[in-house]
Amino acid sequence: YCLSAHAVQDIRMAFCNVNFKTGELITPEMAQKLLSQAIANLRETKSHDCKRVALYLENRIKGLTPATSKTYQK
Repeated sequence: YCLSAHAVQDIRMAFCNVNFKTGELITPEMAQKLLSQAIANLRETKSHDCKRVALYLENRIKGLTPATSKTYQK
């Protein structure tokens, strides 16, 4: 399994409302952890495009996790 595939999986999971493996709601903390893992994995790849996506996510992580927080609170 390559790093970019793991990153995509983590990003998708971060934006889902429910962890499909456990049935639990994704907390804002879990979403931030998943996005941070995705960023780390994307930075490890040799792909320039993956590194650009990592930078994009890193610059927006503070704005992305509140969206999951609102869903979690509801």
